[in-house]
Amino acid sequence: MVCRPVTLRMGLRGSFLEQLWVFETCQSQAGGHSFMFLVTRSLPLVKMSGHTPSVMRLEQRAAEADHIIDYLKQQVQLLKEKAKVQATVREEKKLMVENTKLKRDIEQLKQTLLEKEKSRGGT
Repeated sequence: MVCRPVTLRMGLRGSFLEQLWVFETCQSQAGGHSFMFLVTRSLPLVKMSGHTPSVMRLEQRAAEADHIIDYLKQQVQLLKEKAKVQATVREEKKLMVENTKLKRDIEQLKQTLLEKEKSRGGT
């Protein structure tokens, strides 16, 4: 079995608190299965210094990503609404065609009825 440590640093965006997690991933050489288990978890780390340029850049990118996600959610909502409108328009066109066909059928039935009344001597 081969094991190697994996360190993950997790924190909230824009927060001064982070947590350090140390995992160990082990892979069985026989079966090829991978397992990951928690070895240790530190207490929250508090950053004492101000934001470094790289942290500020990461926070800016995270904020931009949030804006992009919001924009994409709006676009998805607009597409859903547009799809509903298009479905309504398709249904309306289908009903108009069906209505025209029914009117034509009614006119043919009226003509047939008039012809039968005439042949029977009706007025």
